[in-house]
Amino acid sequence: MILDNMVPVKMESEHDGEAFNVVLLEEGSLTISNIAIKIKDIEFLFKTTYNSKASYPMYLEHDYCDYLVFNENGEFSEEFLQFAETI
Repeated sequence: MILDNMVPVKMESEHDGEAFNVVLLEEGSLTISNIAIKIKDIEFLFKTTYNSKASYPMYLEHDYCDYLVFNENGEFSEEFLQFAETI
Protein backbone atom coordinates (compact mmCIF):
# COMPACT_ATOMS: atom_id res chain seq x y z
CA MET A 1 0.00 0.00 0.00
CA ILE A 2 2.88 2.36 0.72
CA LEU A 3 4.41 1.68 -2.67
CA ASP A 4 1.05 2.31 -4.38
CA ASN A 5 0.53 5.62 -2.48
CA MET A 6 -2.66 4.20 -0.94
CA VAL A 7 -1.93 5.53 2.53
CA PRO A 8 -4.04 7.77 4.78
CA VAL A 9 -1.11 9.95 5.91
CA LYS A 10 2.47 10.53 4.82
CA MET A 11 4.15 7.13 4.99
CA GLU A 12 7.34 5.80 3.45
CA SER A 13 9.45 2.70 3.60
CA GLU A 14 13.18 2.19 3.18
CA HIS A 15 14.80 -1.16 2.40
CA ASP A 16 18.56 -1.72 2.24
CA GLY A 17 18.21 -4.00 -0.80
CA GLU A 18 19.44 -7.10 1.00
CA ALA A 19 17.40 -10.23 1.71
CA PHE A 20 14.73 -9.68 4.34
CA ASN A 21 16.15 -10.04 7.84
CA VAL A 22 13.27 -11.58 9.81
CA VAL A 23 13.77 -11.21 13.56
CA LEU A 24 11.96 -12.92 16.42
CA LEU A 25 11.35 -10.31 19.14
CA GLU A 26 11.61 -11.14 22.84
CA GLU A 27 7.83 -11.04 23.27
CA GLY A 28 7.34 -13.54 20.40
CA SER A 29 6.39 -11.31 17.46
CA LEU A 30 8.22 -11.16 14.14
CA THR A 31 9.56 -8.09 12.38
CA ILE A 32 11.81 -7.36 9.40
CA SER A 33 14.80 -5.44 10.72
CA ASN A 34 16.12 -4.11 7.41
CA ILE A 35 12.92 -2.35 6.36
CA ALA A 36 12.19 0.97 8.02
CA ILE A 37 8.58 2.19 7.89
CA LYS A 38 7.97 5.82 8.73
CA ILE A 39 4.82 7.80 9.38
CA LYS A 40 5.26 11.55 9.07
CA ASP A 41 9.06 11.03 9.12
CA ILE A 42 8.97 9.06 12.42
CA GLU A 43 10.13 5.43 12.29
CA PHE A 44 7.88 2.88 13.99
CA LEU A 45 8.17 -0.82 14.71
CA PHE A 46 5.78 -2.91 12.61
CA LYS A 47 5.40 -6.53 13.62
CA THR A 48 3.24 -9.60 13.18
CA THR A 49 2.29 -12.47 15.41
CA TYR A 50 3.94 -15.83 14.82
CA ASN A 51 1.55 -18.50 13.42
CA SER A 52 -1.44 -16.15 13.55
CA LYS A 53 -4.72 -17.33 12.03
CA ALA A 54 -5.87 -13.74 11.42
CA SER A 55 -6.10 -12.50 7.84
CA TYR A 56 -3.85 -9.44 8.28
CA PRO A 57 -2.05 -9.72 11.64
CA MET A 58 0.16 -6.63 11.47
CA TYR A 59 0.66 -4.29 14.42
CA LEU A 60 2.42 -0.99 14.99
CA GLU A 61 4.14 -0.75 18.37
CA HIS A 62 4.44 2.62 20.08
CA ASP A 63 5.02 3.38 23.78
CA TYR A 64 4.39 -0.27 24.75
CA CYS A 65 1.01 -0.27 22.98
CA ASP A 66 0.10 -2.30 19.90
CA TYR A 67 -2.16 -0.82 17.22
CA LEU A 68 -3.80 -3.14 14.70
CA VAL A 69 -2.78 -1.90 11.24
CA PHE A 70 -5.31 -3.71 9.02
CA ASN A 71 -8.88 -4.88 9.53
CA GLU A 72 -10.18 -8.29 8.37
CA ASN A 73 -10.76 -6.87 4.85
CA GLY A 74 -7.13 -5.78 4.48
CA GLU A 75 -7.95 -2.08 4.79
CA PHE A 76 -6.33 0.24 7.31
CA SER A 77 -8.08 -0.23 10.66
CA GLU A 78 -9.85 2.63 12.42
CA GLU A 79 -7.43 2.15 15.31
CA PHE A 80 -4.43 2.68 13.03
CA LEU A 81 -6.04 5.62 11.21
CA GLN A 82 -6.75 7.41 14.50
CA PHE A 83 -3.19 6.81 15.71
CA ALA A 84 -1.66 8.02 12.43
CA GLU A 85 -3.70 11.22 12.50
CA THR A 86 -2.60 12.10 16.03
CA ILE A 87 1.17 11.95 15.49
